[in-house]
Amino acid sequence: MGRFILTDKGAWDDMLHKNNEACGFRCNGYHKAEDVILRTYSKLNIDTFNYIQKGDGFAAVCGTLVYTNNTGREALELLARDLPVKNIHDIRRDCAGCFAVIYKQNDQITVFVDESAVYSVYYYHGQTFLVTNTYFHVEKCAKQPVSPAVVAEHILNGAILGNETPFKNIYRLSGSECVVYNCKTKKLYIEKVGTNTYTYQFQTYEQKISCLKGLVQKYTGYQKLFKGQHSVFGTGGGG
Repeated sequence: MGRFILTDKGAWDDMLHKNNEACGFRCNGYHKAEDVILRTYSKLNIDTFNYIQKGDGFAAVCGTLVYTNNTGREALELLARDLPVKNIHDIRRDCAGCFAVIYKQNDQITVFVDESAVYSVYYYHGQTFLVTNTYFHVEKCAKQPVSPAVVAEHILNGAILGNETPFKNIYRLSGSECVVYNCKTKKLYIEKVGTNTYTYQFQTYEQKISCLKGLVQKYTGYQKLFKGQHSVFGTGGGG
């Protein structure tokens, strides 16, 4: 996947930018204004279009996004068109994939992920803030202490069930939240957002099969939007 950095601390941006470049990531989007820095990076093996400027605002995406049956530059241009006039709830109704969207409108920067939060975004906010792809990078900058209870939960359950991470004050963004930064007040906060509910009603078994067939065709059809070789990853778990 690609990467992004959003922070108000230049030293943190500089350190993580050098780290990303050393790992082979190419910066393909950059914004600096009101003491806030955003960088986006292409995927390692795929040249992606991640960033578009609109006046003093911008729209950026990381991960894999399908929006209104479009991908890449077309999807991002349509997203930049719609973000000022639609809310996140309605935007995500027309989205598929695992992704993070970062956009600036007026004096506000907002970050949200896909509704299932398959795409990982982590954040820290104290005197300064950082939003990026891995909690290790956040901790590398913010230098927060380990949270023994969360580490124990990870060991015992094999996962962290909430929005916490092994480090205190560093959190994972959920699908029902968005990060909001006010460029005027220079305050960052977490805002609740609605997630869409998808329900189906059937009168017959044939209707169920027809609906399932349509959904399979819809989502497998998205594969045709992406060039190159395709593969399917599947697992039933197990121990």
